[in-house]
Amino acid sequence: MNIFPSPTQRLDPFDFYSMMRKKHPIEYDEENDMYGIFRYNDISKCFTDFKNFSSDFAKWFNSTIDNSSTKFQDTSPIGPSLITSDPPKHRKLRNSISEAFNPKQIDILEPKIEKITHDLLENVIQNKSMGLIQDLAYPLPVMIIAELLGIPNQDRHIFKRWADQITSLSILTNKNSQDEVFENNYKLKKEMNSYFTSIIDIKKRDPKNDLISELIKSSILNINNNDDQNDANKEGELTQKQQQKKKDSFVLSQEDILSFCNLLLLAGHITTVNLIGNIFLSLFENPNQFNLLQSMPSDYIKPTVEETLRYRSPVQFLSRVVTNA
Repeated sequence: MNIFPSPTQRLDPFDFYSMMRKKHPIEYDEENDMYGIFRYNDISKCFTDFKNFSSDFAKWFNSTIDNSSTKFQDTSPIGPSLITSDPPKHRKLRNSISEAFNPKQIDILEPKIEKITHDLLENVIQNKSMGLIQDLAYPLPVMIIAELLGIPNQDRHIFKRWADQITSLSILTNKNSQDEVFENNYKLKKEMNSYFTSIIDIKKRDPKNDLISELIKSSILNINNNDDQNDANKEGELTQKQQQKKKDSFVLSQEDILSFCNLLLLAGHITTVNLIGNIFLSLFENPNQFNLLQSMPSDYIKPTVEETLRYRSPVQFLSRVVTNA
């Protein structure tokens, strides 16, 4: 049985979800070789039992892909990251990233976010027409993520191209197309990592008030900056310091920073585009609520966003890997 809503149901999948909760709360999908779970309590148990239901998809990938030379980290645009790790690494990784990626950073960006939004809307006014997704929802998060990471303005077109490629990537359900998808993913990740590595090298020498610079402060790269440059002959001593710091607290590696940059571009972009589109779709379907929002925007903007996240989530399913059958 197909555990996903059909293409005609995807904009309004709630009747499908209701039917599955009542009649097929746990169902096996032969075509995709996975189980669908639809009731809250069952889902909650899976998400809190990381020993049996893991976020580490390398475990699934390495056990199901025939080509033993093909690695998960080479075939995912993100690779090992915050969303593909289990405790205790997940907790330590999240804590380290949270030190840099915090509300204060977002507050600093607020005036720039407003300006970017006003500029996009000004273009719409001048053109006298608007495509919500094309003119606002799609470019806005790419521009903000670039600003957050500290990417030069002239490179924003590269971010947009990557977002286009990531958005068009196929879901791995057709085994005949796997090799092509793997190759495309590998090329994309290699290009992204090469670019972000060059940005990291620049910010190691000249840190700014941006997310990548803050992540470097919590990384092994910062130890290299402070110690290795003072005495290139102290590699043994440097290694001891690195090992000691790893024992005391989790230290981000360069791979961790690269994965987070890729993750932010992927997850931050796609989910924000979907959220903006879903807000307006839901408001158009509920004109009384739309009128209420328009009459008192300062009172209802935040509840509108929160209710859309609950009612029509930008992410419609999450996956886990069964480690103990």
